[in-house]
Amino acid sequence: MTEVLPLGPFPSWGPLRKGGVLDLGAALRDQLLSRRALWGPVRKVLQGRLAHAVEEASWPQAAELLVAWLDTWPVGATVEPAVSEWMSAPSAASLAVLARASELVGLALAWPTQPGTPWPVPPAGWIREQVGEGSVRLLRRGEDEGGGDGAGEDDGEDDGGEDDGGEDDGSETIRAALAGAPEGRLLEEGRAPSLGLPPVLTLTGEALVARRSELARALVQGELGALRLRSPLPPGAAAQLALGELRMEGPHQRAFERYGRVGLRVDGLVEWQEILTEAPGGEDGPVLQATAEGVLTPGTPGRLARGEPETIGWLVWDAAFLPVPVLPVAVQVLRALDGERGLDQVAAEVGVVASVVAPVLDQLVALGAATAA
Repeated sequence: MTEVLPLGPFPSWGPLRKGGVLDLGAALRDQLLSRRALWGPVRKVLQGRLAHAVEEASWPQAAELLVAWLDTWPVGATVEPAVSEWMSAPSAASLAVLARASELVGLALAWPTQPGTPWPVPPAGWIREQVGEGSVRLLRRGEDEGGGDGAGEDDGEDDGGEDDGGEDDGSETIRAALAGAPEGRLLEEGRAPSLGLPPVLTLTGEALVARRSELARALVQGELGALRLRSPLPPGAAAQLALGELRMEGPHQRAFERYGRVGLRVDGLVEWQEILTEAPGGEDGPVLQATAEGVLTPGTPGRLARGEPETIGWLVWDAAFLPVPVLPVAVQVLRALDGERGLDQVAAEVGVVASVVAPVLDQLVALGAATAA
């Protein structure tokens, strides 16, 4: 019999196997959230899908795919350090990197995501391949510890109650994948140790407004990790103010809303775009070498979204730097920099006069795409 932990909460921060137990979330993490995956098959698939979207004049999709394809460079460069940090000393920044990596993978593979989160849901075939043949014992995630003053208790039908830690653990996906599969069947279920995350309170929008002060205190004191609404907020400013206050008071609330239960591991919320910075400028010299890669695309995201394709060059780095749009000639010049050619030789290689190439080289140095050899 194979004992398995469920897919979620994803990304797992445990080992692939421990005591003979297979962590499916760790298997998904290790296979998909890697530099090799993002710089290899994910980038290739996204490029192919981008070309197809342009051919079909699916302009909004093309714009989304272009952004995703360009992101494979910085995300691939940062994903493995983020995984290491996530497993040992998680931060809001590392979670943001893993979220963007998951979005790119899901977009490339056309996998659905867990509702309200960026985390991918693998198909049944992937799950059956991981668990192999024979019977399976699914270990549901243990119940998280509750609050100390009743803030997380169910005090009536209208308010809701404390989560048991299993709502978003992916167990239903595993059951569905193994149902009727000849090579494996779900024989029984057990309980895994608690993840030690602070409890989540599920309640109605009306109850959130009525219990605003009580809930704020529980969030500040750590008796609750976050709140999950099971019905919309009532109309009016009071409800919006209550939610805004609770998001400010609860260090995990915004990350929980964005990422699900894993958001309880970090304080605050960082988005992927906040991590990207401009590349530092290079050093000028008579002979230059490239520090970035130049690629050609059918436009910018904005122009593609408007259905106005036009060949544009982009500078991309294997680092957390913002991609920069440039004229196509800048890509040609960048590709000619080998650390040995001077201005005249680069111009000859590109087939453009030196007086045109010189300002392009200056621009590449200023943008940090080239530096003295």
